[in-house]
Amino acid sequence: MANNTINVEELIQSYEDMGIHLYLDNDKLKFKAPVGAMTAERKQELKKYKEMLITYLRYEDEEIPVSDTDNRFSIFPLTNIQAAYLTGRGQNYSYGGVSCHAYGEVMLPKVDKDRMEEAFHRVILRHDMLRAVVFQEGYQQVLKEVELPELKSVICNSETEFEQVSMKVRQDLMYKQYELGQFPMYEICLTSCGDKTIMHFSIDMLLADFPSVNVILNDLMTFYGDPDIEMPEPDITFRDILLFRQSRKNSKRGKEKYEQDKAYWLDRVEDFPHAPQLPANGKPVGSEIIQFNKLIDREQKERLVRRAGKNHITPSALILAAYAQVIARWSDTERFALNITKMDRPQVHPQMSQIVGDFTDVIVLESDFSENLSFIGNAKKLQNRLWSDLEHSSYSGIDFLRELNRRRKEPMIVPIVYTSTLGVENAAAEKKYELVYEISQTPQVWIDCQVSERNGGIYINWDVRKGIFEEHVIKAMFEALSKLIDELAENDAIYQKTNPVGLPEKMADVRRQVNDTNKDIPASTLLDGFLNAVNHTPDKAAVIYGDGTYSYKELYNRACCYGAALKKEGFSKNALCAISCPKSFEQIAGVLGVLMAGGAYVPMLDSQPVSRKKKILEKGNIQYIITYNEPADYGMEDLIAIDPDELTNEADNYEVVMPTPEDVAYIIFTSGSTGTPKGVIITHQSAMNTILDINSRFEIKEKDAAIGIAELSFDLSVYDIFGMFAAGGTLVLPRDSENHNAQRWIELIKTNSVTVWNTVPAHMQMLCSAAEYAKETLDLKKVLLSGDWIPLDLPAKIRGIAPHADLYSLGGATEAAIWSIYYPIGENNPFENSIPYGYPLANQFFRILNENGEDQPDSVPGELYIGGAGVAVGYLNDAAQTNSHFIDIDGSGILYRTGDYGKYHEDGTIEFLGRRDNQIKRHGHRIELNEIEHIIENLNDVEQAAVIISTNDNEDHLAAFATAAIGADTKKYEDLDSLLNKTAVDTGDSISGKYDNVLLKQWIRNTDTAALLNIVDAFKCKELFQDKTTAYSYEEISQTLEVLPKFQPLLRRMVNALEAEGFIVPVSVPDTYVLTDKIDSYDVERFKEQMRLTEEKIKNNSVLIDYLSNDGSLMTKLFNGEKEPLEFIYPKGSVENALSAYRDNIFVKTLNGAIIKSIETAVDELSKKKGDVPVRILEPGAGVGGTSRDLITNLSSKNIEYHFTDISAFFLNEAKKVFSDYDFIKYQIFDINKSYLQQNYKQNTFDIIICANVLHNAADGAKTLKALSEMLVPNGYLFIIDCVNESPSLLTSMSFEYTMPLKDYRAAESAVYFTYPHWMENFDASSLKKVCDYPDADTAVGMSGQHIFILRKSSDRKELSESDIIEHCKKNLPDYMVPDRAEVLDRMPFTGNGKLDRKALAERVVGTSHKEHSENELPTGETEKKLEKIWKEVLGISSVSRFDDFYSVGGDSLLITQLVIRIRNEMSELQNMEWNELLELIMRHPTIESLAKSIDSHERAEINTDPYEILKAPETDCTGEIVLFADGTGTTGIYSDIIPLLKSHLKNRIQLSCFHVADAEHYLTFSVEELIVKLGEEYAERLTKSGENNFYLVGHCFGGLVAMETARCLNQKGMNTQVVMIDSKTCNNFEKNRLLLERGFGHLLHADAAKAGHVADETLLKKAIGEYIDNHGEFPTEEALCNLDGEIGKCYRELRQIPVRERMKMLCAALPDRHGEVSEFELERVTAFYDVFCHSYESVSRYEPVTYTAKLTMLKCKDQRMSFLPIDNVDSSAFINGVTENHAKVIDIDGDHVSCMFGNNGKMVSNIIIGLFGGECFA
Repeated sequence: MANNTINVEELIQSYEDMGIHLYLDNDKLKFKAPVGAMTAERKQELKKYKEMLITYLRYEDEEIPVSDTDNRFSIFPLTNIQAAYLTGRGQNYSYGGVSCHAYGEVMLPKVDKDRMEEAFHRVILRHDMLRAVVFQEGYQQVLKEVELPELKSVICNSETEFEQVSMKVRQDLMYKQYELGQFPMYEICLTSCGDKTIMHFSIDMLLADFPSVNVILNDLMTFYGDPDIEMPEPDITFRDILLFRQSRKNSKRGKEKYEQDKAYWLDRVEDFPHAPQLPANGKPVGSEIIQFNKLIDREQKERLVRRAGKNHITPSALILAAYAQVIARWSDTERFALNITKMDRPQVHPQMSQIVGDFTDVIVLESDFSENLSFIGNAKKLQNRLWSDLEHSSYSGIDFLRELNRRRKEPMIVPIVYTSTLGVENAAAEKKYELVYEISQTPQVWIDCQVSERNGGIYINWDVRKGIFEEHVIKAMFEALSKLIDELAENDAIYQKTNPVGLPEKMADVRRQVNDTNKDIPASTLLDGFLNAVNHTPDKAAVIYGDGTYSYKELYNRACCYGAALKKEGFSKNALCAISCPKSFEQIAGVLGVLMAGGAYVPMLDSQPVSRKKKILEKGNIQYIITYNEPADYGMEDLIAIDPDELTNEADNYEVVMPTPEDVAYIIFTSGSTGTPKGVIITHQSAMNTILDINSRFEIKEKDAAIGIAELSFDLSVYDIFGMFAAGGTLVLPRDSENHNAQRWIELIKTNSVTVWNTVPAHMQMLCSAAEYAKETLDLKKVLLSGDWIPLDLPAKIRGIAPHADLYSLGGATEAAIWSIYYPIGENNPFENSIPYGYPLANQFFRILNENGEDQPDSVPGELYIGGAGVAVGYLNDAAQTNSHFIDIDGSGILYRTGDYGKYHEDGTIEFLGRRDNQIKRHGHRIELNEIEHIIENLNDVEQAAVIISTNDNEDHLAAFATAAIGADTKKYEDLDSLLNKTAVDTGDSISGKYDNVLLKQWIRNTDTAALLNIVDAFKCKELFQDKTTAYSYEEISQTLEVLPKFQPLLRRMVNALEAEGFIVPVSVPDTYVLTDKIDSYDVERFKEQMRLTEEKIKNNSVLIDYLSNDGSLMTKLFNGEKEPLEFIYPKGSVENALSAYRDNIFVKTLNGAIIKSIETAVDELSKKKGDVPVRILEPGAGVGGTSRDLITNLSSKNIEYHFTDISAFFLNEAKKVFSDYDFIKYQIFDINKSYLQQNYKQNTFDIIICANVLHNAADGAKTLKALSEMLVPNGYLFIIDCVNESPSLLTSMSFEYTMPLKDYRAAESAVYFTYPHWMENFDASSLKKVCDYPDADTAVGMSGQHIFILRKSSDRKELSESDIIEHCKKNLPDYMVPDRAEVLDRMPFTGNGKLDRKALAERVVGTSHKEHSENELPTGETEKKLEKIWKEVLGISSVSRFDDFYSVGGDSLLITQLVIRIRNEMSELQNMEWNELLELIMRHPTIESLAKSIDSHERAEINTDPYEILKAPETDCTGEIVLFADGTGTTGIYSDIIPLLKSHLKNRIQLSCFHVADAEHYLTFSVEELIVKLGEEYAERLTKSGENNFYLVGHCFGGLVAMETARCLNQKGMNTQVVMIDSKTCNNFEKNRLLLERGFGHLLHADAAKAGHVADETLLKKAIGEYIDNHGEFPTEEALCNLDGEIGKCYRELRQIPVRERMKMLCAALPDRHGEVSEFELERVTAFYDVFCHSYESVSRYEPVTYTAKLTMLKCKDQRMSFLPIDNVDSSAFINGVTENHAKVIDIDGDHVSCMFGNNGKMVSNIIIGLFGGECFA
């Protein structure tokens, strides 16, 4: 059993579940079992636990416990709690590794050692459990004979020695863990000095609970006090009681109670809270315990009890509520679980109180403080919950915890324990001893609160596992409990308080001190410092930008120009002006100009989307903007724009409009959760309070210069600009293009003597990396870091490049004026988790509050609130958001609610924890992500790390990201570049040199010309270009050839090729051509013969020659879809033709040989660098292995990992066979047009990527190359073979395979292949360095159009792998903190403000969920299981449902050929079936379930031509038959909702059958004039053969007419009939409009009209046709339909352009429950039924029925529109009344012509039929 422990009840139940019944016969164990159930292993298990089972079964029916003296010394099971203690002793469990143990000391007068030893032995002999041992296997046993232990005694000669020895004994025993299976599991030791003795008592509490310890010590003192006293052993033992209780629980009554209690608990399991989230260290702990205790004396106890009674609560529950209230105060959650020890000694025997044993159990008590109740309200709620839980405790707390663990799939511990013996301790067992010291420990317990009676009072003791909490935390918690208990005893008012636990006084004092930040900062504006510098140091440099240095005076003058321009446009004081221009001198001048015009500036990131800028402008109702763009660019014509380029320098005598300190200075927009930006309003005084404090605090002076990295829209820029101007310093600005160039920053810092650095940490990391790499030292004086986490190793790196800099961490929020808190980062600060947030800045303060607005205690996380001078006015024009975030909690002033979390340390510093989602609870542990980031950044070669939480399958996972440090040896790679280039060129030239270059060129010219001739011949086959005078437009060519849409670009390229080679020329009409005389110069047959002779000489590619030898008719069949290109490339699944194209011809051999040799060289050289780590190679689109077949063989002896990938499992399966001997290959589906992240690949993974003839399949070439570049490690290599042009021979052959939609320039040019210049553009866009470019264009190989490129991902980054990161984390972090995944990035993503973009990182974590199939979806039966195995292997998937459609789970037309081969080879019953026959069978049955059923029923693929089918046969002799008749489609699909309902009510003597069209050819032989009558005759003849006499005929629409004619014939033969026609009718004429007939046909089949291309609205269509008929007196032809106005005409013009075959394919794909590709079988079948439909429809228009007078009912639709065609008002009742001369019964039914048969309408039709045919047919 689990954890090697045994539970007898569970063991017996497990056997019962297997049908094995265990029982006793004459006290012997017997069993009854099904044949084969009792295996040898099970018999051995029963033998092992035989004694326990016999004992348990013997007690099963006992009502009271009896003494089992005969089996007293047999083994017996552990209780649940004992088993839990046993498990917790192991080191495998969190906070385990200790036993449940108690230790106590009793102070006695000097003890006689021998007398005490005799008393000790008498106690041992009196109580069985003191002679018991517990075994690791999970059972216990009382030993029959034991060697009684010696009582250890030490006599001391001095008080000092006594203290030392006593302490030594205490240390030895207080945490002692006794060995399992060994006697004894307790001991007593005496230490004596003079007239006193300390008795030390230690016991493993597997043997005894606390009341039992009292019994043991009382008995000991009794025997010692009176050695002659006789105290007989109790009549029963712990074993007797335990087995009695277990058997009673297993009784009928006990089981019922257990199931009721179990249901009570399991109803709460899904929402049951976890343990309280207390501020634990999360560090490894030992076994030591620290204690806190409080004694409530007798008088105080009486007051406490009296007040408890007054409030109707027990004293124990009152103290429990106080304990829970304190836990809640320090917990991060208000709902949590407590572990309540239950003293479970049922009084089932008079001597129960004398028995020694562990009678405890636990209750897992839900504690909920989320409702903001008073203390007494919470206490009563807790008491009531406890009482209710106790009533349902037969399902124990241990049982419940096991269930929680099972469901949550993680170990749940509840380590906060409450044990109370108040009211439980037996007054009769009054203690004869007094403990002077006691301590206990329990595995997986953090705090054990023990409440007991002592000396008439109440003793509260906490045993706390040392190391779990910082000592000041647990001390404060106990102080809070002690204070609360005192108040509860003395103060009635406390009971009504909702927050009865305040901060401890010392803690509150520290908070007051750190928030006392009052400082006299004079009121001022952002302009004051700037204007002061203009007046006093006008010529000093204010701004340095680009090549220019601008003085304060120059900057002032330019700012005046902006002010003047704004004023001229009507700008007024306090107006808003947006700034949207790049970082520059003009940007700074513009900001100052707005302020000097009395306004406030609104910065907008120049690169952000226009849509966001527009939102900002609209939100702020902003009418002015400084920008280089036009107002129209923002979609706001009335916007007044000041263009810096058009601004003159004229601002003479401009008067500055000075703002007041209370005026708004700027509004910065931050992101909003709703998607709408929020504008933060900051006044001058708020900003200046921060700026002046920083300048004063950090001694920023006139001599200082700052580099302005931050964007204007990020509030760090406010300090960069106005911090410098307030000090009279200089602002150095990099250009926008330099803003991420750390090397340029170094130049600017050194050139301009920059002293102040103010950025987010990520920018400083970049600076450090660049400076370290360049070995530069910078003379920075102040480094200010804020806005994001500061990596713990960053300060040391900063000191390495800027040794004289003072470092400061700053924090706050945009909503609180730049910064509100700071922390000086000293040189010797040992930061464990993060650099502290620090202390508030001047005139600002912080509070950390919980959800109830209470100040959080130290170490407890809460939300950060900022108060004081920096707090913003609010959000611009957004009262709701302002009221939500700017709050007055308790009258202390407006606080800004940051949404960030933090916690206080004991000394008053704040630790920043980030957003709530930056923390994760995992396996019960809280994890801080920055701690993991710090560990990763300590790894060599890591520059920066980030860790995020991702959620997949409802579970939280850790994802790590890192960038590698700069420092790669690029020279070695440059040498390798040269080697690879030389290898490729030399090898290629060597191979091509073996062939006749002249003959090869001739071969190319021949095949290209043959291809062009074939194109012309294809046109001529369709009567095009029969002469040289008739011109044809491209559209005419396309329509005549019936070219499928996917081949339109290919046809366009063919036409272009013919024009380019002079076979056709354009005429004056656009896109129209005539044939030229050039065609006459060729004798086509003779030319093709010469082509074949050239091939025989050179033996290059006979497959292509054979293909080109066909005439043009083949091409026409490829164009219209009659033939599939894949049939020629992969005939019957063979890859030989493809190999001839990709491997076996001379040109490919040359390029393959060159690239293979180069890759071998690269692998050899890279292996030297990588050592034992394999070189990782990826080949996308590996296909038939044209390159890899030879490459992999050559690499087989090298240390590599090869990823062979393709978009089709067909090729992977082929490769697995070819490469079966190689274990270094991994096979995977991979599509270059999808995100590699979604396909389980990551950045920086592969050393080599090989793309052999695959990149032209990229929908977007540049995007795909960029993705492949990302997948390469730094300086990894990309090897490419591909075309640089499309030859005519390729155009007419392999190009039919390439029909994917394109998204780059090729789409406009109808191209497939990249030209050479475009290859170069793509390489540049992907930052790939070209290493090799081969061959030359004028060689034969070059003329083939094929080319080799070798490229390197040039990088100065070191190589870093995912495994490096994970392994480093495993060595330095506990398991629960190790990331689940890691990815090495080329660069970290950043927001516009330079902060790490964690959202972008989260988007990289793509869940790959594994589909779980329910039991009924799993294949059953031998045939299904065989098919499942084949499917999984062919498709390359791990699981498949028996109902999965082959195409929906990855199947394609290539794979289906492999499926046919495998099924024929592996299923003997199908080996003789013809290939095409089996192929059709699979296409007809595309699921495992249906295919298996057809195989098992020996179905063949021949078409069943019998139109008659029995749907349900009678169970006894048949007395009648109900017959359904197919509608005009020839199918019975219209009855799909009705048939099950009829079957369910059918009498067992009635047969249900139908007629449908089984042989379309036969059906179509009937003329339309006689079809309905002839079918009636044929079907009547078929029915008469059954021998029945009573027929009930049902037909919908056309089927109703056939039913009536069938009945007419049956009536003439003397048989009884009843007919039900459902909305049958005739029509006057047949409308030969194929487009509308296709729509109507699809409607009857319930196809999705829009999916089939009929996107026109039904109502509009009917209206348009109605109007056309009214105006023209006839139904519209196809031409007329396409010429209709609006969407109707557009829809059908587009549809008409699509060939009929393709339209039918679209309709087929639009059928219900249809997935995957449309097979030929399906297409032919649906096309045949369409022909049937048209034939049926026309026959209705020609049908002239004679009068029918037999019994007939017409079900008439209330909606009398013929809905399968857009025609209105064709009345079925008029038709039937005429035919029957008004004898027919007409019943109205809901719905229209089609909808009447489905859903609730279908149920109505079924019920009417059942009513009409009544008791004769239906039960």
